[in-house]
Amino acid sequence: MLIQFILTLLIPVCGLTSFDGPPNLVLLTADDLGYGDLNHPMTEMPNVNDLIRDGLFFTQFYTPGPLCTPSRSSMLTGRLPIRSGLYTNLDYPVDNEFRVFYPTSTGCLPKSETMISEYLKNSPLKYSTAMLGKWHLGHNNFSQCMPMYRGFDVSYYLPYSHEEGFPGPNPEAVIWPPVPLIDRDRIIQQPVNLSLITQSLTSIAVSLLDEFSETKQPFFIHLAYSEVHVPLFVSDRFANKSRRGLFGDSLLAMDDSIGQITRKLITTGLVRNTLVIFTSDNGAWTNPSSGLNNLNEYPFQGGSNAPFKDGKGSTWEGGVRIPAIFWWPGMIPGGSIIRNVASLLDIVPTFLELAGLNGLLSNVTLDGYSLVPMIFGKNITSPYEFFYFWREHTLYAIRYGPYKAHYYTRSGFNNDPPVEWNPPLLYNVEWDAGELYPLNITQYNDIYRIIDNEYYRHIGTMIYGIPQYDNQSWSVAPCCNGSIDVDKLLEYIKDRNWSLEMWDDLGCVC
Repeated sequence: MLIQFILTLLIPVCGLTSFDGPPNLVLLTADDLGYGDLNHPMTEMPNVNDLIRDGLFFTQFYTPGPLCTPSRSSMLTGRLPIRSGLYTNLDYPVDNEFRVFYPTSTGCLPKSETMISEYLKNSPLKYSTAMLGKWHLGHNNFSQCMPMYRGFDVSYYLPYSHEEGFPGPNPEAVIWPPVPLIDRDRIIQQPVNLSLITQSLTSIAVSLLDEFSETKQPFFIHLAYSEVHVPLFVSDRFANKSRRGLFGDSLLAMDDSIGQITRKLITTGLVRNTLVIFTSDNGAWTNPSSGLNNLNEYPFQGGSNAPFKDGKGSTWEGGVRIPAIFWWPGMIPGGSIIRNVASLLDIVPTFLELAGLNGLLSNVTLDGYSLVPMIFGKNITSPYEFFYFWREHTLYAIRYGPYKAHYYTRSGFNNDPPVEWNPPLLYNVEWDAGELYPLNITQYNDIYRIIDNEYYRHIGTMIYGIPQYDNQSWSVAPCCNGSIDVDKLLEYIKDRNWSLEMWDDLGCVC
């Protein structure tokens, strides 16, 4: 409510009807926040509610990849993960274990893929750029993989998910060293203190905004929260403050951070030139006790994808449809809703058009589109004729208008094999959001033929990137005191002596 009150005072005085000079972008991403989490009856997120009330909410916003690594790549490159090699070539059942980057992964987002930070940093406008929070796009070979070499001036981050290390959930707890916190190319804390990380990231973001308000330098800040990925965490300030348990407490902490950032934009006057986007990377993990992670201590601490089926990891709507808010007071009309298809792929072309830099994309095959006509109300028609849902090296589903055809189905994280459908399962997801009632293919034969032709055309013309997930080596696992002594590690593994002291002895605690 405070944001709304300040804006009612600010807008009439400043007359926010246009922006001056290059626009700024603040990209805020939650981790595993489900579509149903924002309107859950027990969710308390007053600052995010202000963004919705004063901004634009997309009801059909998608991620092309239902997990952390592929979704973040798409968001920052505007390209499908399959093009970037962010998939495994392994087949069922081993494929379920290689779907994101791990501490021992030797691959990363290839240098041939250009990120929005690189476009902006290297443009004539010379944007200042910052990457804060969760990276998860690979960490091997610093000159290729890390944020400081991908167009980010400031980088203060976790290289991967905070579950991928001791004392994370089984089976990860017995495999990888503690998760580090990295400042540019230096590990400054291992294990990271999760209870303090969100406020640390927020403080850096707020300080940068103060700096940019003085220098007038155009900027791009990407703050990637670790909330509400399991295992859940929260600082003492927010512990036991919500009626939704630890999950709700984590939401409150993230919401408070968002409020600090938006208030700073307002008080510095940067709000005039700044687009804020708040979204998620993929659907929620509805039951964190399921699947590979076996988080038995969290049976009721999952998120909500209501009213959609399944969740994180799947290509059902619950895994790929995510909340998305665009907030730019005076530029984007408050309380706006767009009910047509848009996606994470659109962030790069949208912002580059706003900055007058879309000419940089002339030699790049993008899978997203500029949403400038949509967000300013000039044309709310979706730019997508078809939208593609890949799971690793297989095209699982395709969207056409209100219709979605599933050629393969599979749960997000259980050990079930993929089920092939011929003909595909066909749904009208605008009528049947829960994908409960398959349409009769005979009655919808014309629609089916259009989708089927496009399905095979898309596969036939796709240029697959070199798969990046499959190769693993202990030599790349981050360790603050140097590389791991593998022989000593094998002795610990033999004795099953799992402890933080073990990792301290191996030089991975500092």
